[in-house]
Amino acid sequence: MHLRKIPHRLFTALVFVASLTSVASFAAEPKRTFREWYYPYGIVMPKGTTPETGVAGVNSEHVEHLVLANLSNDEATARITYFFEEDAPIERTHKVPPHGATIYRHASLKDDAFPRGKLFGARVTSDRPIVVQSTQGGSETVAKPALPSNFESSVIAYPGPLGKKETRWMYADAHPFLTKSPTGWHDWEWITILNPHPDKPANIRITFHFVARLGPAKTHTLTVPPERIRHLALHELPLPVMKFADACYPIIESDVPIVVEQTRRPVVASSPGPRGGWNLIALPIGDVDFDLPAPKPE
Repeated sequence: MHLRKIPHRLFTALVFVASLTSVASFAAEPKRTFREWYYPYGIVMPKGTTPETGVAGVNSEHVEHLVLANLSNDEATARITYFFEEDAPIERTHKVPPHGATIYRHASLKDDAFPRGKLFGARVTSDRPIVVQSTQGGSETVAKPALPSNFESSVIAYPGPLGKKETRWMYADAHPFLTKSPTGWHDWEWITILNPHPDKPANIRITFHFVARLGPAKTHTLTVPPERIRHLALHELPLPVMKFADACYPIIESDVPIVVEQTRRPVVASSPGPRGGWNLIALPIGDVDFDLPAPKPE
């Protein structure tokens, strides 16, 4: 229908109804309160860890700090729930002073029995607004005067609550690169998925999209049980052989809200100490329609 043929009052009513629909859709999105945070990937490795005893590319002593920044005028009480691949969740509580930042080292509490050498994710809830950041670091155990190689990364946790938006995730730079050279670089990459739901499994479909030269998209499915994480090694999947100049992007879809994180660790095959890398919380796109047509010019 051409706009010139619509009576002014009817046109105004249509605009009003459209605006109400837009407001209702926006209001349905969960409000970010800064009192609920998630991240899927963490690990604490004991002293003396070697490449032979490493876990998921972490082949040296590896510590992790959870930094809690209290934005309010009152003391905050934070409850941290840790989720593992197979073990039941465990909880810790921690106090954060007003307008203060507290570094909570997972394995440093007195009489703490925090599991070493096990991958974990976390949910942090607080009675006051806070910001949560996870910082990791590792160093080889070597005899002096040799200098150890080191690794450090940090990521801002993802703010809850979780809803439809968090049922579909993606990131742009996936790159599971392998080389046959014994002295060459390898890029080891993982996707870690956290399902914090107390009683619903997350049925996951991951679709890897490639440039035409590398062939059609590849799909991988898995299930993450309630209150568990799954750590998927891309370099162990039957994906096309990629060069340094290649990249693909994965889309991770779930039937319940989840949180997704990417981890990449470049290593040298002949000396597999910690050489660098990163962790990245993926982008939630469950409320985005990428197939919408382009707007027509007026």
